[in-house]
Amino acid sequence: MALLAALAGCAGPHPRPPVPPAAPPAPVVVMPKPGYDSLLDRPDSVDASGLSGRRIAIDPGHGGFFTGAVGVHGLTEKEVNLDVALRLRDLLTAHGAHVLLTRETDRDFLTPADSSLHADLAARTAIANAFHPDLFMSIHHNADAGAAHDVNETQTYYQLGDEGVALDAAQDVHRSLVRNVAIGSGRVIPGNYFVLRTSDSPGLLTETSYITYPPTEQRLATPGAQEIEAEALYVGLARYFARRVPVIETFTARDPDTGEDTLFARGEPRIAARVRGGFDDVALTVDGAPAEVARRDSSLTWVPAAPLDDGPHEARIEVR
Repeated sequence: MALLAALAGCAGPHPRPPVPPAAPPAPVVVMPKPGYDSLLDRPDSVDASGLSGRRIAIDPGHGGFFTGAVGVHGLTEKEVNLDVALRLRDLLTAHGAHVLLTRETDRDFLTPADSSLHADLAARTAIANAFHPDLFMSIHHNADAGAAHDVNETQTYYQLGDEGVALDAAQDVHRSLVRNVAIGSGRVIPGNYFVLRTSDSPGLLTETSYITYPPTEQRLATPGAQEIEAEALYVGLARYFARRVPVIETFTARDPDTGEDTLFARGEPRIAARVRGGFDDVALTVDGAPAEVARRDSSLTWVPAAPLDDGPHEARIEVR
């Protein structure tokens, strides 16, 4: 019994098998929103009075031989671009705008003499330029360059080099697209596309969504989504044209001592301007050189840091 007890006492507990390391957590994949759920800003909620008499050229991208991007289930960009453009035209003309569409059907601008993409694009901008619009807008829907089908974003391009009207219009349109189409991701980008580069008028190009993202493609095929996009574009354009163009009411050069008008004969004229309407930027040049302006509400003034030479001088002022 003592020997058995001793043997029993020598036996320890059975060793436990090693615990395998915990598996890393599975990555969380967040898919982009398809957008086009509902419209937050109804067309009748914006001031549309600024659209009356405005000339707007709309280019439904691609058409005819040029299908543009194609969705996984076969929806073509050219047909969506045109459907949205036609709806947008009706909204704008109902509020007094003069609208030109570069195409109203599924067509291209190829000829037997020239069947290149360049010829097609050149014909579109020629049509738009002949209309002399206040604004040119080309409507598109995107495709991922890497052929991915899980990418979706709203992109709005403005005419490269035009940080004034084109950028202002693009920003207003982009805000409305991001808010109302509600994909959740978006960028305003300078664009050097042919139709923007050759437009005589300030221009922008919209890539509201990716037609190659299947959930968005499914929605873009419906009249409801096309109407949401057209109304979002309309709201953005209405807000842009609601900005009244500032007017320079007075622009004078006066003698700093007497306050009398001067023809710049004296060496230290005081330049003054008064502007009616809101404005963000002001640019004054004197003899072609930029001059810093003092602003107080709607009044602008400039006094040279050193006397000017006798003789004629030229001052120019611009507000935006």
